[in-house]
Amino acid sequence: MKANHNAHENDLRKLIHKKAHDFKSLFPYYKDYEIYLGVANFSLYPMLEEMTKQNDVAILKRKGDVVEIEATNLMVY
Repeated sequence: MKANHNAHENDLRKLIHKKAHDFKSLFPYYKDYEIYLGVANFSLYPMLEEMTKQNDVAILKRKGDVVEIEATNLMVY
């Protein structure tokens, strides 16, 4: 069976609404730091990429042997 490692809308929602908050709870040292979020995947389908941009979350994509970062208008979480 092939493992599925693609990001989905629910992953983005969980990152924004749960994981960002949990991070500050689990690591109180960083509670006063500005947190910026990003989604990294080998490929994002267009709907998820647009949703990621609309929520001001960075997108990290593989381009050959390097990683391209699209990080305009990032929101502090």
